[in-house]
Amino acid sequence: MKEKYSRTLWGVILLCLFFITACGGGGGGETSYTVVAEPKLHLSETSHNFEGVVVNNTADRMFTITNNGNRSGLNINSFSSNTLQFSVPQDGDDCTGKSLAVNASCTFIARFIPTAQSSYNGAISISSNDSKTLSLQGQGYGLNVWINKITPASPQVSIDVTVTNPNAFLATLGEGNFTIRHNDVIVAIDEFTVTDPDPVSVVIALDLSSSLTIALPDIREAAKYFIDRLGDADEAAICKFKEVISLYPSDPPLLEPTDAAGKTDLKAHIDLAFNVTDGTALYEAVYDSITRAAAGTNPKKAVIVLSDGSNKLTTGRTLADVIAYAQAQEIPIFTIYYVDATWAYDAKPAIMKQLADESGGQDYYADRTTMEIIFDQISSLLNKKYTITYTPASFSGSNIPVSVRADSGGLYGVETRAIHLP
Repeated sequence: MKEKYSRTLWGVILLCLFFITACGGGGGGETSYTVVAEPKLHLSETSHNFEGVVVNNTADRMFTITNNGNRSGLNINSFSSNTLQFSVPQDGDDCTGKSLAVNASCTFIARFIPTAQSSYNGAISISSNDSKTLSLQGQGYGLNVWINKITPASPQVSIDVTVTNPNAFLATLGEGNFTIRHNDVIVAIDEFTVTDPDPVSVVIALDLSSSLTIALPDIREAAKYFIDRLGDADEAAICKFKEVISLYPSDPPLLEPTDAAGKTDLKAHIDLAFNVTDGTALYEAVYDSITRAAAGTNPKKAVIVLSDGSNKLTTGRTLADVIAYAQAQEIPIFTIYYVDATWAYDAKPAIMKQLADESGGQDYYADRTTMEIIFDQISSLLNKKYTITYTPASFSGSNIPVSVRADSGGLYGVETRAIHLP
């Protein structure tokens, strides 16, 4: 009995000593804890789905790393990928080698380049003193499907769509090559027509600011290459911009016919020196290009913008203004994103993608060797159209997904748009 009592007494004494120590030695003070200060890596997104991208084309997504810890010295050592289709390009990496203070940030671009028609899953590992992993997904399409217009006219819906194979010649498709889904339900095709060629009124907007200096010769050559691809029934205008915007032709007609003489004049203007104040009036230039395209005489109209996505003007048009204007005029914007590694910190690929996606165009990434290839793809998309008409079960609703799938020779592509029915 005495032995049991002794053990219990010692247990109480030890317990009291523990509480006295935890309370900082007594005296009725508050409990104190030791907190280890350390940097903490926070990703703006921990996963991303690039969805459908045409084989050998490129999709970019910008991510932000922030030190959300309570100590400086978040060291970003390197990026690595477990598959070739996902990468962090050198010209899109503003993080490697940096040591971030508390609440400081840096950005990097994750790139998806599907090499075959397939589904892809991968991961980008960020080596750091608080390492993290970014999960990525994407789908490779063998065909490039572009919905350039949807016209609801009760009781039917009409879709103008173009299909190309970026890597080979694609023969004219028939009705049986297409599958239409309205609100995720397959619908029957009522009418199907092909227009070839389909004349276009197009404005080419070229960012000639200093951040693209290294690529200016290639930009000019690629733009002239595109002009040569236009047909006699097409018409075009050129918009060159830095802080100042220059549109050609400057007098009516506001777009030049692209016959032999017109092509010569347009290409000469592309080569003409543009010695004006440096800067980047991107939003103003795209807005003015939409206005010029709207003045065209052809039913199909488009704007092509080659830039790094950086807008330097703090007054005037906003991104929302430009997108709303493109939507109101029903003019798609095709964006070609190019970045000089020296200016990568200032580039805005997400802006270029948003301009394209929300106007109904397409976005592309270019380096100096692929500009002509991309202009080739855009030229093919603008050259021919299929008009498909169907009758939905219900002719009402908002944000109804309408998708077009094209199949040919084992290859396929899909595009989806949201429409509003009264």
